[in-house]
Amino acid sequence: MDIAKLDKYLQPRKQSVLTPYLEEIRYLVERGATQKSILEYLKNEEGVEVTQSYLSRFIKRYITAGDTTPKRKRIPEPVAEASIDVPAEDTAEKSKIPKETPAKTQKAKDLQDENSEISKEDREKMLEEMIKRNKNTLGKWA
Repeated sequence: MDIAKLDKYLQPRKQSVLTPYLEEIRYLVERGATQKSILEYLKNEEGVEVTQSYLSRFIKRYITAGDTTPKRKRIPEPVAEASIDVPAEDTAEKSKIPKETPAKTQKAKDLQDENSEISKEDREKMLEEMIKRNKNTLGKWA
């Protein structure tokens, strides 16, 4: 491998206009300066004019990169669980109470019970009838 030949293809990356002011920007950001005030500093003191979106991207890339701490996310405080003494009789009675099933679920169960007794040929006929009834809905898939 000829390193001298490869080196001529290396080009240094372009640096941001703000790179020389990285430490100043970092100092201001860490102390809570707004991006507008940083833009004002750069314009008045350093003579550099950039857009706020450019500054924002620069800060994200070079200053807050790797900082995975969410800035505005509130961490909920743990809630102490209250212990409630429930007599064993009450819990036993509640477990015996049947849960009400919605009408649709009950219909599906009834159909499932009916279908288990239907032969394969009858099931196929029912399926064909359903497809015919729903042909408009199914469109090209029918």
